[in-house]
Amino acid sequence: MNEFLNDRRLSRKEVAELYGVDKSTIENWVKKLGLPLISLTTHSKYIRMKDLVKWENSFLKPDAQ
Repeated sequence: MNEFLNDRRLSRKEVAELYGVDKSTIENWVKKLGLPLISLTTHSKYIRMKDLVKWENSFLKPDAQ
């Protein structure tokens, strides 16, 4: 993945749209499944693309990676 995409920040809304879920599901993933979230301010929270990919890959079976 090129460096621009790797460091791209996605909003919780963008991630929710990407996966076809509600923002509340994203909050659940952060709290219960360890999805890394960067808080810049109380209203400005992001997920880095590289963190999202790494987090998603952590759920793959070892032979599928």
